[in-house]
Amino acid sequence: VIRFTLVNETMMHHPMHLHGHFFRVANKNADYSPMKHTVDVGPHMSRTIEFKADEPGEWMLHCHNLYHMKTGMARVVKYSTYTPTAEIQHLQKHDPHLHDHPFYYGMLEAATNHAQGKFRVSKTWDEIEGRFETRKDYSWDGEGDLVYKRWINKYLNLEVGVTNFDKETYGMAGVGYILPMLIESKLFINSKAQMRLDLEKKFQWTSTLFTDVDVAFRQREETEWEVSLMYANSWAWAAGFKFTKESTGVGVQLQL
Repeated sequence: VIRFTLVNETMMHHPMHLHGHFFRVANKNADYSPMKHTVDVGPHMSRTIEFKADEPGEWMLHCHNLYHMKTGMARVVKYSTYTPTAEIQHLQKHDPHLHDHPFYYGMLEAATNHAQGKFRVSKTWDEIEGRFETRKDYSWDGEGDLVYKRWINKYLNLEVGVTNFDKETYGMAGVGYILPMLIESKLFINSKAQMRLDLEKKFQWTSTLFTDVDVAFRQREETEWEVSLMYANSWAWAAGFKFTKESTGVGVQLQL
């Protein structure tokens, strides 16, 4: 008999479903506890389930709120005595539930007063992230970062890499933290012992209107900020206004 304890640390309900088995939801009724194949785990609650391990194979355990499942709330329960066929083993090489595959993200933005590109390769707790940005002041000035990021938990990460600013390149190291209200913060110190603090926040006003706010505080430099007001009817593209300290522009944003 196998016992799982499902702990929900979120503010949402998660109806958890185990394929291939009926399980007993352990409660005060002991032997008369109900048999289920799906059990709802409420916000900040836990459920204990028990089932007999008599169905050798590999079975999905996932949230039956399907958009939760599609974003990764799923695991494979595998019997240690089970050996899949050669055909299944070949297919499993591409299964993200069984292997730690890399994931890729890219973003390109072009406006009349500002342009930037971002890319990220992530693999569970590790990320490589790059950013290039140029804005129109008296002329077009550019800057960029290339960092390796190691997540300690879902809020805290450590970063090390290089940065280019004002036509000079420095090494840097820092720490990132997700603050309340989902404000992304990063604090860096570069190889010249100069500090930099970055703050980012996205405001989703409606299903199609959003604002990105980016602020950068640099030691012995003027504070830089950028605010957008964008319209997007799909995840892949958006168009709207870009506001900086120096000017207002219009442009588009593409996510890859």
